[in-house]
Amino acid sequence: MASGVRPPILPLFVVGFLITIALRSTGWISAPTLETLKTIEQILLAMALVGLGAGVQWSKLRRVGGRPLILALASWVFIAAFSLGGVALTH
Repeated sequence: MASGVRPPILPLFVVGFLITIALRSTGWISAPTLETLKTIEQILLAMALVGLGAGVQWSKLRRVGGRPLILALASWVFIAAFSLGGVALTH
């Protein structure tokens, strides 16, 4: 790195995720609170996806060509099939 600043060993979102897992496993959070948090999570995820989509520049996407789009579609199909297989095995 040119500036000499190293990235953190453990990203902050991973720390937050681990703390959330620890809190959830203690049973201190009530079921209604968990439902509210689930709704908030869905709203924030939707907002993040809209933000990502709004940042797409169609002119750059056309310049890059179809190969990245085909790769993205193939990745999506693989992940969907893998997830479906995992769900089928657990039920």
